[in-house]
Amino acid sequence: MRQLVRGETSFGQISAARSIYILAMFTVLGMVATADQFSFSILLEPIRHEFHVSDTAMGFLVGSAASLVYAVAGLPLARIADIGNRRNLLAAAAALWSLAMVVCGFASTFFQLMAARIGVSAAESAITPSFVSMVADIFPPARRGIAIAVVMMGGSAGIVMGSTVASTVSAHYNWHLAFVVLGLPGILIAILFWMTVPEPKRGAKDGTGNVGADTATTLAALRYLLSVPTAWRLILASMLFVSAQAAMRVWLPTFFVRVHGLTMSQMGASFGWIIGSSSALSMLISGFLSDWLAKRGERWRVRFITGALLLAVPFVTAATLVNNIWIVWALIIIFQLLWSGAAPVISAAGVSVVQPRARALWVSLYYFAGAGVGGVCGPVLIGHFSDHLMSRFGELGLRYSLLAIPGLLLPAALIYFWASFTADRDAKRMTESARC
Repeated sequence: MRQLVRGETSFGQISAARSIYILAMFTVLGMVATADQFSFSILLEPIRHEFHVSDTAMGFLVGSAASLVYAVAGLPLARIADIGNRRNLLAAAAALWSLAMVVCGFASTFFQLMAARIGVSAAESAITPSFVSMVADIFPPARRGIAIAVVMMGGSAGIVMGSTVASTVSAHYNWHLAFVVLGLPGILIAILFWMTVPEPKRGAKDGTGNVGADTATTLAALRYLLSVPTAWRLILASMLFVSAQAAMRVWLPTFFVRVHGLTMSQMGASFGWIIGSSSALSMLISGFLSDWLAKRGERWRVRFITGALLLAVPFVTAATLVNNIWIVWALIIIFQLLWSGAAPVISAAGVSVVQPRARALWVSLYYFAGAGVGGVCGPVLIGHFSDHLMSRFGELGLRYSLLAIPGLLLPAALIYFWASFTADRDAKRMTESARC
């Protein structure tokens, strides 16, 4: 731990080839982490049947408990990332969450599985604040949107990997072995990451070496972030956006099994590829477009996402109500194309308006608000609605519970739009302070 908090071994100039390699390693880590996370949603039904628990309990296990721990653990880990060696932190975290995944496979009770699941989430909370902060020190502002999008595309690939491996291994063997198979490779990847990825010089792409004197302590960094209107408005919007995102991710696979009658193997094979590929395409397009729009000002990154979320609302609403499964898939693909690109774009906007030594903390606060509030409330709320409606609609109760998702997206879009009005000014203030 001392090496994580103490001084950095920084590389002021990183070659273009090395930058691409580092980006690839970030992408692999994101893929492994998302595969581990997403496998819990894929395996929700067999776990529920083995342990004989309710939808509310499963919503808590798969979404709420994990999100709360992710949010809380992310804050101190983000602070370590802001003041210490991010490379070492990421390598240690990857090894720990992979080991915790293996432990999930040996759980024999619901509470043992919950404890191991919490371990996975706690360790994974280090990845996004650390890599976003490092990307900002490797790539200039005009390339951050696409760079972050490429890394987050690894998450889309992780959806494919997690759903395919989890559903296939579970169908042929059991869900216990699925967790073990998903966890073991991450330990080797963590070692490779630690051995081959350097720690970049902080603030190298923002003008000069001033990385934020008014963020020297955690309290000072928090006060500073609260003084940046765009930063806290983006955090506020994330409470609603991530709530919808977490609920969708947890319950959509079960929706296809219950409402549309897909088997586990059918759902796992089709769901992962469709959702993963459409999400990856969305991030790639959004990253390019947001970098292009940001040439006119940072406000256009945020307004781009505002428009995308507003357009997504009618498609997700229709997808929950239509009976024809082929039309449902088409609507889900359009919805994914519209909303999946939000995370990299908002991350790029956020790191462009805050100082280098507060970036990981800002990302963590963004996810704290999203995962700690939205991620906790979203999945368990849908599960609670589903349990309540089951007495009247049976298995179809989950369909009507998912209508809460568009109700969360509308106000999130409006708050993002509010944040766009201060984005240019705050980005200019950050650049000026970095050159002082």
